[in-house]
Amino acid sequence: SCLYNTMTEAVLLSPTFPPQAGGPGMLVGGGGFDRIRKGLLRRTVDYHCSTLRYLEDRKWQRDIRDRPVIQPDTSYFNQIVIPRGLEENPVNAVTTKFVKACTNKVRSPIFCTTWVPDGRRLVTGAASGEFTLWNGVNFNFESIIQAHDCSVRSMNWSHNGKWMVTTDDRGFVKYWQINFNNVHTFQAHNEPVRSSSFSPTDAKLATCSDDGTIRIFDFLSCTEEFLLRGHGADVKCIHWHPTKNLLASGSKDNQQPVKLWDPKMGQSVCTMLVGIYICMYVCCNITNTCYVLMWYQDLFNYIYF
Repeated sequence: SCLYNTMTEAVLLSPTFPPQAGGPGMLVGGGGFDRIRKGLLRRTVDYHCSTLRYLEDRKWQRDIRDRPVIQPDTSYFNQIVIPRGLEENPVNAVTTKFVKACTNKVRSPIFCTTWVPDGRRLVTGAASGEFTLWNGVNFNFESIIQAHDCSVRSMNWSHNGKWMVTTDDRGFVKYWQINFNNVHTFQAHNEPVRSSSFSPTDAKLATCSDDGTIRIFDFLSCTEEFLLRGHGADVKCIHWHPTKNLLASGSKDNQQPVKLWDPKMGQSVCTMLVGIYICMYVCCNITNTCYVLMWYQDLFNYIYF
């Protein structure tokens, strides 16, 4: 009898919560018009199977001679690997299918994006100075970080994947760890810094700005080592060759749009007169042959070697 009374009191004192609308299989609505709310479906891109296939096959595959030929048939889907495993056929890295469109909570122009080195999250830099982290598999929002006081113009990861460098419209450069902890800030230019690039050893950092100059800093001490002048207008992009002592830059100047620099001497070694519009992007490849890819505002791409 004592045990029965105790259990009865526990049941009476236990809180009861009404069912929440919107749950799986729950009725939502009102006014006599109830409906069953459908579950939210999110599109997912699962790349783990291709990655595991690549890790297993590279143990015994010497080169292209041991790799199977993939045919345009559904039965060959399980043999597709990541682009890293098909470097001799770069067309496999061309994405042609639209997957997802994401919108931030506060609408603001996005000026730069980059993937976290592990490939699990995407980081975007907005005109409001915020970092937005997106899930790279489900494409859903994760978090927002107020990183700068003005527009974020560029994001660049070091080759070892431990540091991220961001620049803004006030000429400031910030160092971030892999956990997005800001460890250092310094002013590199007096005008907006459009781009930055690491040297092959991550010991040096190059920045370009609307003041028409390129500056090379020591990454650890943040001291300026070289000031490169040669462009007659805003320098929009810069890229350090991944393996060579070569620096490529593109500017708004029609007379000297693209230049190649020797970072050790601090001098220009070549000037490329290509196009009549603004050079928005330059990139050097990682192979022994030096290819320079340029993208202009007239929507034309140029490749030089």
